[in-house]
Amino acid sequence: MRRSALIVISLLIVALPLHGASSSTSGRQSLVGDACEGKSFEWLFVYTHAIFTIDIGTEDDQSGEWIWSEEASAFAEAWVNGSHAPGLRKAVDELVGGFTEVTGDQDANDSYLGSDEIEFITGAGPECLSRVETRVAVTPSWSDGEEWNNITWVQPTTQDPDTIVVIEDNGVPAGPDGVYGTEDDPDELQPCTQQSKNNCWEYPTDDRFDEEDIYLNMTGKMEWRGLNDASSFTMLLNGTPNATYVINIPQIPNLGDDESLELVYWTVHDPITGFAEATEPTMAVMEDGRTKVTIDMVPGVWELRFDTGSEVSWSDGAPLNTTLFHTYPGNEITLADAVETSSWFAGSINMLNAQCTTPADWSASLDLDDGFKVTVPTSANEPAEITCSASDTSGERTWLVGPLFTASIEGDSIAVVSNAPDGRTWDLQYALGSSTERKTSWKFTSGTIDTTGTSRGTHSIWFSVQGPSDALIWSSSFVSDLTYTVANKAPTIEQVTAAWDSKTVTLTIQINDPEGSEVTIKPYIGDTPYSSKRGTSVIGIDMDLSDLVLGENVTVRLEICDDENSCITHDHVVDASHLATIVGESGSITTEDVSKVLEDSAEEGVPAPGLFAVLMGFACALMAIQHRERSERRD
Repeated sequence: MRRSALIVISLLIVALPLHGASSSTSGRQSLVGDACEGKSFEWLFVYTHAIFTIDIGTEDDQSGEWIWSEEASAFAEAWVNGSHAPGLRKAVDELVGGFTEVTGDQDANDSYLGSDEIEFITGAGPECLSRVETRVAVTPSWSDGEEWNNITWVQPTTQDPDTIVVIEDNGVPAGPDGVYGTEDDPDELQPCTQQSKNNCWEYPTDDRFDEEDIYLNMTGKMEWRGLNDASSFTMLLNGTPNATYVINIPQIPNLGDDESLELVYWTVHDPITGFAEATEPTMAVMEDGRTKVTIDMVPGVWELRFDTGSEVSWSDGAPLNTTLFHTYPGNEITLADAVETSSWFAGSINMLNAQCTTPADWSASLDLDDGFKVTVPTSANEPAEITCSASDTSGERTWLVGPLFTASIEGDSIAVVSNAPDGRTWDLQYALGSSTERKTSWKFTSGTIDTTGTSRGTHSIWFSVQGPSDALIWSSSFVSDLTYTVANKAPTIEQVTAAWDSKTVTLTIQINDPEGSEVTIKPYIGDTPYSSKRGTSVIGIDMDLSDLVLGENVTVRLEICDDENSCITHDHVVDASHLATIVGESGSITTEDVSKVLEDSAEEGVPAPGLFAVLMGFACALMAIQHRERSERRD
């Protein structure tokens, strides 16, 4: 018998590149493990039949007794018979042939599977299987659609490399004696074609040679979260139709004289059509006291509920009397789901028959399918008492259920009013988001919620009800039916300045858009449009006015619009009076004229657009006049 990774053939073909691949074992195993993540055992290869045996718990080395623990172990064996066997051999040969450049194996991928080719991938099987889903779970209770894979493999490590062991037999058949090179070897067996290989044998992968079956088995350690109370639990399984599952369950501790482990309910969820009908699992008590459960697998999720018939009682995880549950009126709501409520009970919870009493027009139910569900009438304006019992002997629990607060939109704020009983303290947080997703962080509130600075759009209001451990508050987070809409606000102008360069004026516009988005500015003089500009905060626009006859002032109309097409119009008067004044007095502009205007400006102050704009305008005008005078002298 030889350890092998035959079970990862199909996987390896996908996981390992055919060229430039590392030949190191650690490199191969890392790639294989990643590729196996989340896959199932039968995904790796096709087998004729397989038996999966799972031992729940731990065997005591001294007494040999099996006890409940957070450990488990598995033994799987598979037979690859008939046409499946040559198909598996061919896959291995083709795989190793892809590594010819790395291994120098010139006779790989030659329609013969060699014993050396099997050894090439030895060790990859445990790494792969450690990442494969076990598709087995043991849990206090379960609801259809709930995640359930809670038993996993123990990963091999350097210190403990044998948590998973894979054995292969007859991949390259050696005859009944299991020794190569003897008289009982199959006729098709031959030495490897590469003469440098010692004690190397190979067998054809052709479909015609389907008489030599392949056998594989695997032993592995498993771990899971365990059970607080083993007197009632649910087992979940999933597999293929050509497999048998055997589950060995330890004795249930502290059983009464009239109590025993029984399969009280079973079903197959989401069965796949085209296969045989599922048959009821069988149960038998073994010599060591464990219960053996055998399932002939058909595709689907098998749910098996086990129970001992012990009385159901409240557990330490159940809400205490007077615990507050918040819910809005006019709703049917699940206050605690089936996973949460399963922790409220001890004993045979699969036999749970909880009963609840409510005020008139209210209703409440408590079970392992829907959890704790209540219907609150629209007239409710404060919490009311709901009393539930887990069984005839469990005693009652009375809780306060209903609206702990009411919230309403009042202008630009959200008013919150407490309805909790006097003396009861609790914490309330709020957040904004959509109807399905919270999008801001939680913030504490004790009254009115200030919405200043909230971005535009329609927001759903989320609330979180919390409380210290001694406050007896059932924590919950939820989206309310309130929506708060912030309308888009048009941009505003903070300042406009102008600067001249010859007959081009530059307008610098400081704008504020409440939503922080870009705006588009379109300038006009009269009905004549000029080039628009898009931006945020500060936007500069150049306007060439060469075609206009300038008067003392130029009025520029600015149309400013945001992304939501909210617009404002602003008329800005650009001061050009300095030009008109100088031309009117002397008919020309000279250096002395400029100096005189600057002196007047210093004494009287310069109106907008400011001293800088005046200087720019004069400088440009002076250069233009001097240029004209030089031209006249030349003429």
